[in-house]
Amino acid sequence: MKKMIELSNVSKSFHSLKVIKKLNINVKEGEVVSLVGPSGCGKTTTLRMIAGLERSEGQIKRDFNHPAFIFQEPRLLPWKTVLDNILFVLFDRISSQDKMVKIATYYLKLMAIDQFGGYYPAQLSGGMRKRVAIARALAIEPDLILMDEPFSDIDFPLRLLIIDHLDEILKKEGKTVLYVTHDIREALLVSHRLYILTNKPMQVKEELFIQRNLRKRGIENSDFHELEKHVIEILKEESLKEFFKE
Repeated sequence: MKKMIELSNVSKSFHSLKVIKKLNINVKEGEVVSLVGPSGCGKTTTLRMIAGLERSEGQIKRDFNHPAFIFQEPRLLPWKTVLDNILFVLFDRISSQDKMVKIATYYLKLMAIDQFGGYYPAQLSGGMRKRVAIARALAIEPDLILMDEPFSDIDFPLRLLIIDHLDEILKKEGKTVLYVTHDIREALLVSHRLYILTNKPMQVKEELFIQRNLRKRGIENSDFHELEKHVIEILKEESLKEFFKE
C-alpha cells in the first residue's frame, strides 16, 4: 500500500512563533487518518501545507494528483442551485453536459440529497449544506480528500448519522482521507488511524490504530469508551501545558 502523504521532520513558524516542530505523519492509500489535538495547535495549518497553500520546512512527499479540500464552512455559491454548485466544479474536467449532470446526480444521490438539486443553499439546513459540500468534493473524483472540521457546527445526533453515512461512502468509493477534528468520537468512528498531537510547537504524541470491529460496534461499548477516555486524558494534559505556560 503506497503512502500518498508523508511528512518528515516538517516544521512551521509564523514569525517568532514556532507552531509545528519536526512533525512526522503519513497517510496510505485507502486510509482514513485523523489528526486530533488541542485547539490552535496547528492541525489546519498541516492540511494547508499538504495542499501547498502554506510553506514549510522539512520534507512533504505527495503521491496524489487530484486532491479535494472540504473546509469548516461549506463554501457553496449562494446564487447557484445545489445541482449547479456541483456542475460548476466539473466544467473544466468534462466536456459533455449530460455526463456532468449524471455525475452530479450520482453523488447527490449518494449523499441522499438528490431531491434537493433545484434548491439554493439558503434553503437548506446546515447539515444538508455540508452534504452538498461533500458531494461536490467527491464529484471531482479526488484521490485524496482533506477534511477540516467538516461537521463542527452540526448537532451531535445528526453528526453521527452523517458520519455513519460518510463512512459507508468512503469504503464504497475507496477514498483516502486526512481528517482534522476536535471531536474525539468523530475521529474514532471514521478513522483507521489516529494521530494525537501535542500543543504548540506541535508534534505527534501518540499514534493509534483503530480496529475495524471497534468502529463497527460504535460508541455503545466499553472498549470504545476506554479508548476515548485515553485520548481525552492526553489532550487534557497537553491543554494544561499551554494554560500554565501562559
